[in-house]
Amino acid sequence: MTIELPILGLLKERPMHGYDLKQRLDAILGFAWHPSYGSLYPMLRKLEERGLITKSSVSKGLGPQKQMYTLTPQGEMGLRELLLSETSSDRLHLKILFFDQLTAHERKDILIRARQQRAKTLEKLETERAKRTESLSKYQRALLDHGLENLRREIAWLKDLM
Repeated sequence: MTIELPILGLLKERPMHGYDLKQRLDAILGFAWHPSYGSLYPMLRKLEERGLITKSSVSKGLGPQKQMYTLTPQGEMGLRELLLSETSSDRLHLKILFFDQLTAHERKDILIRARQQRAKTLEKLETERAKRTESLSKYQRALLDHGLENLRREIAWLKDLM
């Protein structure tokens, strides 16, 4: 899962320190993913090098200075490009977190494409399941059935989001 999209999306909301970013990422993605500081800070450096964010030092009393990260206009364009790019399964959930950055038409377009992709996958897996029922072990069938049910739920959820 890429950390670039959620970093840019969160910095669009407001400037943040690295620690604040990590806390927000854990809060909104913790159900599925916990990015580490080891992936966060290198990505912040890369985004800064590409001109998508800026970093400034901020003093808070007697303690050490903190680095405040802010989204640049170029970063806003980069965020928009990421939100509108082709959607892989793991990225869709990240995009939905920042759907308020898109128009209703753009959101609907993304949801329709995602739903169609999952419907094709579901159809293919159901066909395979029907063909191979006898050759699958009890556990293979159970895992496949679990995956099929998850796909059905996700397709219904995407329809509801539209």
